[in-house]
Amino acid sequence: MLNFSKFFKKVTAKNINSDLLFLSEHLSHKGNQEILFVEYFDEIVLDYSLESLKSFEKYLSKIKIYFQSKIDTKMNDSEKNEFITQFVSIILRIGAYVGETLRENDKIVDWYWIMSKEKCISNPILINSENAKIQKAPVLTNGFKIIFPMDAVSDLILKPNYQLSLYDYANTLLLTNSQNRLD
Repeated sequence: MLNFSKFFKKVTAKNINSDLLFLSEHLSHKGNQEILFVEYFDEIVLDYSLESLKSFEKYLSKIKIYFQSKIDTKMNDSEKNEFITQFVSIILRIGAYVGETLRENDKIVDWYWIMSKEKCISNPILINSENAKIQKAPVLTNGFKIIFPMDAVSDLILKPNYQLSLYDYANTLLLTNSQNRLD
């Protein structure tokens, strides 16, 4: 029997899946709307492998130092908006890359992106941005489980003692899916 709700989610997710893939491919985009320290990505291979997630460690350490220094300085409204734009751009692009890496490497279940208003409301960075009431945030689902790779990126940048790397985050999810399949 066809599960219509799962089928409908996959059909409506087609556009968001391609949008997030496109976003993940723009990590190294230079020019208008490039992310901070974009030159870092000239030196690494972004091939959606689990190993490629290890390449983000130095970059995120640098970003963490940068954002911590910005948080501690007084900013006018324009500077605050620029700060939020930079932060959201980084977590969305790297989070999209992490999600696409999961989609590429999970041989057990199919993951797809959906938009969630609830996730947007629960995220302090997104709720403080312009038009937060009408925004939705991308989440990754396999039809049974929902994850938000952008949180892993955000936590690495904002939480002082956060130890889980993006590689560990993705590998743990993939191992959990594999073990659940065997049970």
